[in-house]
Amino acid sequence: YDSYEDILACGRTPSTELDEVQAEVGHRLKLWETAHQWLGECYKWMRTPLQEVNAAGVLKRVAELRSEAHVAQEALEPNPVVEELQLHLTLMQDIMPVVVALQNKDLKARHWQSVSEIFQSQLENTPSQSLLMGSIAELDVGRFYGDIQAISIRATQENFIECALADLEKQWETMEFTIVIVETEKREVPTLGPTDAIEAQLEDSLVAVSMALSSRYAQVHFQAASDWQHRLKAVRNLLDELEVMQKQGSYLGQVFAVTDIQKQLLSEANRFAIVDNTWKTLLTDLQSSPNVLRAATPALVERLR
Repeated sequence: YDSYEDILACGRTPSTELDEVQAEVGHRLKLWETAHQWLGECYKWMRTPLQEVNAAGVLKRVAELRSEAHVAQEALEPNPVVEELQLHLTLMQDIMPVVVALQNKDLKARHWQSVSEIFQSQLENTPSQSLLMGSIAELDVGRFYGDIQAISIRATQENFIECALADLEKQWETMEFTIVIVETEKREVPTLGPTDAIEAQLEDSLVAVSMALSSRYAQVHFQAASDWQHRLKAVRNLLDELEVMQKQGSYLGQVFAVTDIQKQLLSEANRFAIVDNTWKTLLTDLQSSPNVLRAATPALVERLR
């Protein structure tokens, strides 16, 4: 009708009621399109494995749909479609923080058991049995967010301790004693080389173990951390005994190298010769098997003492 009036150039007849109806229909159509988009998006999300859900993307899309629903709500009379759509969007928004917490890759079987106890429903999320987001949405998880977040944080902290202990294993696997052969006028004498690197690694490791044991999340790995503490203390004792033996042996070796002193202190010289041979044998053994951690046994420390 407007187009005919435009052709005749007679001006458009005011049609306020028609414009209002057209605007209302437009808002209702937009509302139904928004609801249809929501159903499509929701159908896709609910069938997505939990680890593959793009939480940020979901929240962004929910915000967009909420905005569109709000525009319709402002333009239309109270409408059950708008109310139901807003309710579902709010529920999805409440679910997403829980989804993010459950996407934590540090969660292990014991943590999932704790989650299952909270939901009173057996949940598993493994490569062979991937948990779908729809399974989470069905459990009214929003009200459990605090508990789930606490479990997720615990999983992260426990994994941190586990990785720290695993790093110790790697670091000490390559830590070895160095035996240096010193040539004298009469013979070649094996000598313990510098232990600065071992000392530095030992101090760092003791700090790491101490932090692990003092953590509020240490319970799961407490025994492993305690074992490491004992092993490192054994290394400390071994280094101390080796240092003492090296210094005393070097000093007494110079003393008993003097022929006159050997004659005057024959008994002491003979005893030193036995100890010196034992020391050299020990250094030869360390040269054959130089790993520090494996060498630090109570038997060797006692032998040095």
